[in-house]
Amino acid sequence: PPTTSALPARRKQVRFLEDGQTLLERKREFLTRLVYQHSRDFQDHNRTTKDAVETAYRWLRNAP
Repeated sequence: PPTTSALPARRKQVRFLEDGQTLLERKREFLTRLVYQHSRDFQDHNRTTKDAVETAYRWLRNAP
């Protein structure tokens, strides 16, 4: 069992581990937001590209 003299070191270790867990949670939240933002950007670019391709094909079908 831990002795009284080891208690401050254990508390420091627990605090360090909790801080590490908090940091990892913040990183996960940030990366999740980043992935969703890139996903939205990709969808916007994909929609724009599809529209441009459809317009080009319409022009080609109507070309003399």
